[in-house]
Amino acid sequence: MSESIRNSPRKWLKNPAKVFLGPAERGDPTLPVVHRHDEFEQASEADLAGFEVEEDSEGHHYAVRKEHPPAPPPEPPMKYADWSGKKPLHTEG
Repeated sequence: MSESIRNSPRKWLKNPAKVFLGPAERGDPTLPVVHRHDEFEQASEADLAGFEVEEDSEGHHYAVRKEHPPAPPPEPPMKYADWSGKKPLHTEG
């Protein structure tokens, strides 16, 4: 390959990810995959534990939530202390 083609902008545009991320790291494909159980994975597993996989008569699989969690009670409205001593602009009925 000639020097002009090797340093041309066309080569940089061919694989722009390599410009920003660097060359790909390749490990040994014969080694087993190491799974790290981080917080995101634990949260995903906890979320997926709430589903059951069911199959219909045609063999299609779909997920059904095991139980619906009860709706949380509404929070009371926030009350702020009146530090100004001025008359309120709006009063609640």
